[in-house]
Formats: sequence, C-alpha cells, structure tokens
Amino acid sequence: MYLGISIDKIQLKATVLDAQLNTLYSSQQSLAHTAQAVKQQVFQVVDNFQWIYSSFCCIGLAITGEVQDQLEQHQLALDTLIEQHYRIPCSQTNFVEAGLHNSPEVLSEIKIGDVLCVVVDNECELYCYTRTRRGIPQRTMRSIPWAHVALPGYDFVLDGLVPACPCNSEACTEQFVCVSGLERQYEQILLQRANVKEIFSALDSGDPIAARTYRRYIDQLARALAPHIEQNLPKSVLMLGSVSRYAPISSDLRVALSRYCDLSPLPTIMALPYEDFSIARGAVQTKPQRLARQVRLRA
Repeated sequence: MYLGISIDKIQLKATVLDAQLNTLYSSQQSLAHTAQAVKQQVFQVVDNFQWIYSSFCCIGLAITGEVQDQLEQHQLALDTLIEQHYRIPCSQTNFVEAGLHNSPEVLSEIKIGDVLCVVVDNECELYCYTRTRRGIPQRTMRSIPWAHVALPGYDFVLDGLVPACPCNSEACTEQFVCVSGLERQYEQILLQRANVKEIFSALDSGDPIAARTYRRYIDQLARALAPHIEQNLPKSVLMLGSVSRYAPISSDLRVALSRYCDLSPLPTIMALPYEDFSIARGAVQTKPQRLARQVRLRA
C-alpha cells in the first residue's frame, strides 16, 4: 500500500494506492491555516488511513513552494517528521516533479534543453528545468518569482477589479491565473459562481460568457509568461494543474503568446494530463527511490 499527499495553500488531497498503483480511495479537505496545524492535519490523515488500510510501505508528499516556505519558517520538515514518527519511508517533491512522475509518457515529448514549467492551480508557480537525455534532473530546477509579481499590462477596465492580495501588492499575477482568478472573472461577468470544471463545461457547450472569460484568461496568462519566455528562451513550456485539464489550452496559449513574444519560433507548449488527484498520485516515489530511502532510514 502507498499513500500520496498533495498540499497547496488551499487544499490537502490524499490518495491510497495498492501494490499495482491502482487507486483504492481518495479524499480532500481544506488546508489548516498555521504550520503546526498543517503538520497535525497531515499526521491525522496518515493515522486515519493506517487505521483503515494498515501500514504503508511508502508515503509521498508533493508540496507547493509557498506552503514549504511556511513550514520551513517553523522548522517543520514533514517528510523527516513522518519517517521519525511512523518509521515509514517518506519522500517529498514539488508539483512539477509529481505531475511528471504521474505522466511519464510526456517526458519523451519534451525537447532537450530548458523547460519552463507552469503550475496553474490553487496557486501559480513557475520553474525552469533542463531536459537532458537522462530526463529532467532535480538539480537543474530553478524557481522563478511569479505569483506575486504584478500582471504585465494590467488594466482594470479590461482585466477587471481584483481584491487585495494577501501579500499587500496590487494586481498580482496569481490573482488572475490561478483557479480562483478564473472563477472570479467568470462570476464578475455572469454574477453567478461556477468552479473551473463547470466553466470549461460551459465553454465546450458554446456558452458566450464562458468563452469571453476564457479568452481574457488566456490573454492574461500569455502576458504573465511572455517576459519569462523571452528571458529564459525555453525549448518547451509545460503546463500542469486544474487549468491544464482543458485540452485546447496549449494551442490557445500559443496563439496568445504570439501577440506578446517577439520570438520565432515560439517554444513548444504542452499540458500534462490532469485529474483531481494526479499530483497526489505522482507524489508516490518509484521502487528504486523507495529502496534508497529505506536503506538510509535503517542506517
């Protein structure tokens, strides 16, 4: 049995996998507000699932950068704490690596060279990796400040009004391109709430409000990414998260980027397959990695 957990600043998702990595059970809950409470919440999830499924041979964590920073400020290393408390190998990674681990077939499609990885979910994150012939080594990862940088070319008439950001800045990129940003913009036009799945379903059904919201969203995403594409000159752009579940988003983003990037050719744009618990599934490590962790744990 394996347990995979993904954590962003809004939600904690957990999924139990059998020996063949088939999903047995999944659940999600709102994330606690303090670092200590997050630690207790994770321990409670492990306790609950161990009571039902007995012990796990491996636990995997995928944690966003913002949550990890909060934990580090309080000197909380969740993977180490879990190993010490439960005597179970526990590995930790970020959303990009978990997403790639869950969809390994995508790796072969990524060109050799720099890859700009875009997380658009409850949070938004930006990383630059280098794709080598052996894969995408973690040591090549470079985090790029993005979420709390002002959206380029922000115009409240075109982009809409935004609430105050928790970072106290105005018109942060995350307020537009994360899931809640898309949902808020839809609500501002229709005066009716809908989640990201419902918006994409309405878009497929030809709903004009959903189409208008989506076009504005793609334009904002292109504006937010254009400076980083021009600066880093990646061979590929890889998207993952709740927004990447919409199949045409790669081609639509490429068209929008052509208006803002003075590059020819533009990088290849790809979206990782996404379902609600794909990041939690991808947090579970491969057998060789688990064995290496077990050796270190016994030492």
